[in-house]
Amino acid sequence: MSNPKTPQLLAVILIRYELTVKYIVMDRLLLRTLAKKSILGFGKYADMTIKNLLDLNRTTYLRWIYYNMDMISFSNEILEEIKISDDFKIQKPGKAPEKHDLLNDILWDKIGSFNKFKQESHRKKVRKARAVNRSIVDKKRFSKANLTRINHGH
Repeated sequence: MSNPKTPQLLAVILIRYELTVKYIVMDRLLLRTLAKKSILGFGKYADMTIKNLLDLNRTTYLRWIYYNMDMISFSNEILEEIKISDDFKIQKPGKAPEKHDLLNDILWDKIGSFNKFKQESHRKKVRKARAVNRSIVDKKRFSKANLTRINHGH
């Protein structure tokens, strides 16, 4: 039998204890109010700050987070930037996904019919260009000689 006071065993016990403590703390996590310098810490933009997301114009994603995440809120300055007025603020902790859909519909209507048409026509052009690009790629013959020629820059 090994001595229970070996450093490896103590390290394993300490790691297990730390993980247990982290889970307990996460269960009791209180409301998290994010500011511009706050790192999101989850989702597809986990390593980015709120300011970076605002610079990338990811306001719809930030609104989705606000309305669909129980324990996450934003400062009033950020709420104004992502176009959440006092009428559409919700009490946190809490969710209201239907308000997110309603606010998106209202903001979409404010864009105007001309811009909607412009965006739709742009999407159609992009889809058509991608389809043409796929058909060109499909027509290429990938033989050994062709790939060698491409690698040599001819």
